[in-house]
Amino acid sequence: MAVKKLGEVKFGAVLNEVPQMSVSPDYRGLAALVCRCEETGFHSAWIMDHFTWGPNSAVFECWTTLSALSRETSRIHLGPFFLCNSYRNPALVAKMAATLDVISGGRLELGMGAGWKEDEYIAYGYSFGSAAERIRRLEEACVIIKQMWSGGPATFKGRYYRIQNAVCQPQPIQHEGPPLWIGGGGEQLTLRVTAKHADACNFSGTSMSLQTFQRKVEILERHCQSVGRNPDEITKSVTLELMLGKDDDAARQNERRAPRSEAPEERFVGTPSKCISLLQRFIDAGASYLMLQIEDLLPSLDLFQKEVLPSFQKLI
Repeated sequence: MAVKKLGEVKFGAVLNEVPQMSVSPDYRGLAALVCRCEETGFHSAWIMDHFTWGPNSAVFECWTTLSALSRETSRIHLGPFFLCNSYRNPALVAKMAATLDVISGGRLELGMGAGWKEDEYIAYGYSFGSAAERIRRLEEACVIIKQMWSGGPATFKGRYYRIQNAVCQPQPIQHEGPPLWIGGGGEQLTLRVTAKHADACNFSGTSMSLQTFQRKVEILERHCQSVGRNPDEITKSVTLELMLGKDDDAARQNERRAPRSEAPEERFVGTPSKCISLLQRFIDAGASYLMLQIEDLLPSLDLFQKEVLPSFQKLI
């Protein structure tokens, strides 16, 4: 078994629904939860980038929320899961990201995606276009963002975006800018953009089995080879749903109390020791960053902190 060295694997907490998406969103509760993630030992906390989730839901805007949370915390990194490229001009995103990186003391992780939620596009007046077009736009955005963080005035003339002598000062605190993440596993287009431009990537979805993750990593490595890039330069992450209990019965009780999963067969339900074995399998397959749905972990967050993290660190 290929064993990772201590410190090579990090954990991110994905906050998808509680408490920033509800009929009455609770900012103080959200801030307290992110602080709890910081105390638990998560490297990062991630907020989804959506404007609405249906007529009966209210959603905090992602970037404004991240800015506020940066002042509530001191160590944990913060990121959007993932910014929809269509919603904001990429030069503006580069400027916003540089500013937030400075304000947070170098704790921003910039997650970007091509966008997918068509009803949201229509509601807010954005042109949806084809998937290929959205991915091509994302690629141009990645180029612009990196150029804006290069120190000097940036000029770019592409098919979708143009900037001329755009200045981004102050520059980000992090050397060469915050890590640029790309979310998505489209095997022909998205993973090629990832191979060319990303510092990190995330694979998620209701069908994200170990076998699917392994296939995505292999395809990403082939794209890296075709564009002349070392795949080890890209952090590979996977989003997992974990439902823990001190024994199997307790884990199943926690699952019954949790919101219904879209794909319950893909949710891990079990003891800390079984969880550690699962995580190690993903690490052996190439994951060096593990994103965990915090909603599932909330009933057993103490158990995760006391038994999974220390034991896991001993394994890696």
